[in-house]
Amino acid sequence: MTPGPAEPGPLAGQKVQTVTLRNQSSGDILGPVSLVLNGLSLNATLKNKSGTLLGSASTPYLNARLPSAYLKLTDFNRNVLQLRAGVFRPAETVTVQLIFDTTDGNPITYTPTVLSGDGTR
Repeated sequence: MTPGPAEPGPLAGQKVQTVTLRNQSSGDILGPVSLVLNGLSLNATLKNKSGTLLGSASTPYLNARLPSAYLKLTDFNRNVLQLRAGVFRPAETVTVQLIFDTTDGNPITYTPTVLSGDGTR
C-alpha cells in the first residue's frame, strides 16, 4: 500500500489523497477489496466512503474498483447463477482516491487496513 500526499481538493475545505494498493501475494484475492481508515483524525470526514464498519460508525472504508468489477456466472441456458466481485491478481495494482472534508489545515491521520472477500464490513 502506497499512500500519496493529501493535496487540496476541488472545493474549499477538501483534501484529496490517492492510495495505491498492490496484491503482493502469489495468489488471487477475491473482491471486494476495501481500504479501511482506522482512527481517522477528528478534523476529517471521508466524503466518498463506501460505508462504515459494523459496530464502529466512526471507521469509514472505501471499496476499490477492481479491473474486473463483476463476474457473471451462467449455466448452459444462459441463466445468471451468481454475481461475484472481481479478482485482484498477483502483482496487480489498483488506486483509490480518498476525498476528505476537513475542518482545519492540520494533517489528516489514520491507520490503513485492507479487507477482502465477501462478508460484513
